[in-house]
Amino acid sequence: MSKYDQEIEELELHKYTWCLHCEIVHETVKWIENKHECPKCKASLFKDGWGWEDTESGQHGNVFTTVNGYPKTPIEGKEYPLYPK
Repeated sequence: MSKYDQEIEELELHKYTWCLHCEIVHETVKWIENKHECPKCKASLFKDGWGWEDTESGQHGNVFTTVNGYPKTPIEGKEYPLYPK
């Protein structure tokens, strides 16, 4: 197990993290490798990163998969607007 995998497990993070600022999904390990910042816009993992799987449990009201119809497994690097156009 890599140190990043261990950190993800210890912090109970998810495989994918969505950024509140740029609305792009990246693997969580890429956020950690980038000093806990979004690889695209440098937003904070802990303030602005939403675990994609969290949306399934209702923590954020299932906005991605239920309301917006996004896939359960996102495409990394793709923009998923919180409010689709």
